[in-house]
Amino acid sequence: MENIVDNVIRNAFRDLIEMEQEDGNIKLIYPTLRDNEKRHSEQEFKQLFIDNFCKATTDLKYSVETPTLHGYSTKEEKTVIDDENGRSGNIDLCIHQKSDGEWKRLHLVEFKAHNVPRPNIEKDLLKLSASLTSKEPNKTNYFIQLIYSADTRTVDNLKKKYHELKPSIKEGIQKQIVVYILFVNGIKRLNNAPGYYSFDISEGLDANNYKPIMP
Repeated sequence: MENIVDNVIRNAFRDLIEMEQEDGNIKLIYPTLRDNEKRHSEQEFKQLFIDNFCKATTDLKYSVETPTLHGYSTKEEKTVIDDENGRSGNIDLCIHQKSDGEWKRLHLVEFKAHNVPRPNIEKDLLKLSASLTSKEPNKTNYFIQLIYSADTRTVDNLKKKYHELKPSIKEGIQKQIVVYILFVNGIKRLNNAPGYYSFDISEGLDANNYKPIMP
């Protein structure tokens, strides 16, 4: 079921596409590297997400770099959740809803740029999948990945990667993790229009379900 986050993601994506052209009303621009190339990261989309979130809602609030409620550690090259001696992680952005006079976590959102190695994604998915207390309304979380250059091989690689990541999700958590993969410049030899895949992490990426983003 779509909610306000889905709309915010799509609107922020439209702004990012406009930002790529460096014209229009988007005030945010990319910083440049020493070689004068643009530095693409998840930070720009995160800012646009926040801008659109603030426009879209008056009864929700957000926090950034929010500490996790679980400790994490690495044992035998695997990440362990609920380790009392582990370290807290940080959630990129957390949306809060007021309930019983308290601001409680409603949705967790992680952002990632580029086709990074599987362990980099797995760490974020573990943070999104960890169960919370029964008092928390958190049931649906989001992982947003930005791809700036892609072809059909990129899609095949992502499909395989997310299939292999399924076992990383804890069973029985009774919450949904929705993945958005945003192709800022489309996919060469498939669809040159900017667009995205959106899917439940438990179902995996369907390469036939590419959605061009409408202006």
